[in-house]
Amino acid sequence: MRIGSADRGPMTIGQKLWQVNWFLVLFIIILTGIGCAMLYSAGEGSWNPWAKRQIIRFGIGLFLMIMVAVTDIRSWMRHAYTLYFLVLGLTDRCRGHGRYWHGGAALD
Repeated sequence: MRIGSADRGPMTIGQKLWQVNWFLVLFIIILTGIGCAMLYSAGEGSWNPWAKRQIIRFGIGLFLMIMVAVTDIRSWMRHAYTLYFLVLGLTDRCRGHGRYWHGGAALD
């Protein structure tokens, strides 16, 4: 047994959800709401140009954030190198599609 750890076994999903910093999640939701209100206003009172897509992306991101938060850290450590090289490969594969970030010119 390690120092500072109790031998309680693995935590349940409910216990992991209880450990999430919900104040921070609420703060992120409030900031996103303000941002979506600004996008709604910039779209002249229409959800369609920007705000709707932002809300959908935020919902997906929030779901993924909660899923990552409740995943056992040992699982992330076990698959760290595989995930790293997968993301590295996807980043290299998408090279040249980031024209917005590089002043409109594709990188060679």
